[in-house]
Amino acid sequence: MTTNDTVQLRIDFLNTRISDLTSNMYFQFTLFWALLSVLAALLGLTAYIVIKKFTESRVKKEISEFKKELRNFDLQWFSSVLLMGFSGNLEFTKDYFEVVHLRGLINKSSTNQVIEFSKMPVGYRPTRDMIFTIPLTNSDSLEYGLLIIEESGNVILKSRSKGNFSLDGVYYHTK
Repeated sequence: MTTNDTVQLRIDFLNTRISDLTSNMYFQFTLFWALLSVLAALLGLTAYIVIKKFTESRVKKEISEFKKELRNFDLQWFSSVLLMGFSGNLEFTKDYFEVVHLRGLINKSSTNQVIEFSKMPVGYRPTRDMIFTIPLTNSDSLEYGLLIIEESGNVILKSRSKGNFSLDGVYYHTK
């Protein structure tokens, strides 16, 4: 074997070795990034679980506090003054959610078609005019009238006949 052949064998051996080391380096590099990705996924999953548990406990605590507030919230009913031509009882209250509820049985003794019969105080007025259909009973039949609660607080009944009408179940938001 000549010196040139020996040198060539050495060069081929070194080229093979460099190629092996390079592919091994690529493998290690790929393995490193794969492990890093798995670690990042595990960290993300851990963060998700921790945040979820924290949020669930916070929401449960707030719901519990809210339920306590609702239990301690008493509805205070107020009577409204009825204007001429009406008799009966009109009561109103505002609940925890700023919803005004009406109740009462009112007697309309006039045949006038549109009559203002009460006025809601400030804080119990709707944010816009509200219209409700309510039953009106007289001795002969069952009819319906329109109950209008204006933004200004006027409470108006539109009906063609005399009779009794119930305000039970009428409610509206003040905000």
